[in-house]
Formats: sequence, C-alpha cells, structure tokens
Amino acid sequence: MTKAKEPEIRDAVSDVCGQLSSDITRGTLRYWEMIRGERIWPLRQDLNPMEIVEFLPNVMILGVERDPLDFVYRLTGTQIDENMAGPLKGRRVSELPHQAGPGEYWSLLQATAERGLPCTRPMPYVGQYSDFKRCELVALPLSADGTCVDQVLVTVDFIAILDD
Repeated sequence: MTKAKEPEIRDAVSDVCGQLSSDITRGTLRYWEMIRGERIWPLRQDLNPMEIVEFLPNVMILGVERDPLDFVYRLTGTQIDENMAGPLKGRRVSELPHQAGPGEYWSLLQATAERGLPCTRPMPYVGQYSDFKRCELVALPLSADGTCVDQVLVTVDFIAILDD
C-alpha cells in the first residue's frame, strides 16, 4: 500500500462529499475530517463515540488483515446488525457470501484499505427487508499508528423505497 498524500486526500474527500446525499454519511465524513486534522489519517483512538452518538447505529469498524486481504467486523451498530441479519461482530467479510469478493462492497473496502482514501459507492440493499431500495456507504481509513490503514470506518444509511 502506498501512503496517500494530502492533495489526494483532499480531492477524495471533496469527490466523496459530492456523491453523498445522506445526513448520516455526510456527518460521518465531516467528523472524520475533523479528527484527521493535519494528518493523512485519523488515529483509531481519536474516534470518540460520544461525539457521533447520532450516527453510531449506522457505524461499523472493520479490521484490515493482509496476506491474504480480508476484513473483520470489530464493531457494528444496531441498525447494521438489524438490517444486515447480524450480529456481524467478529465475522470475516470473506465468510459472508453476499459480501465476499469480488463484489461492490469488497471493492469499496479494498480500495479504502489499499489506497488510504475515503470511498463511497451506492449499493443495492441485500437483506431481509423489502422496504429498502439501496444503501449509501462511506468508507474511511483509520490507522493505529499513522503509518498504514489497519481499520476502516464505514457508515451505512439504508434508503427506503419511499425516501427516493
């Protein structure tokens, strides 16, 4: 993985922000930018759940494993677990048939982990509820020591058919 540079981060944040329509995903992106400060990536310990209480039900943190690449759910909000047939905590993305690569979700996580840049993609909702049409996701890199992306903060807003 090549460490992202400030202009790339700034451009990626601007691009991602322009694609987001949800208050939940935009709010998480703004918070990530705030705790990032002057660094390339925010440190995991900078994340204060009390500062993003309104987004927590829609937040997940995934650990990045390399050789081979995989992602492990470390934290999942209540909306995530409910709408994605959870609980997901402790599970590997590669173990879940509708999430394992290749696919849109895997590609989103992979791009964030490997490029170290914020990413977003609209995705169809795959789950137990027929009221949801799609999901809006934002994936944001986190680092334990500032040298590599070892966790990905993901926020998901579930867009109901009637909301579109």
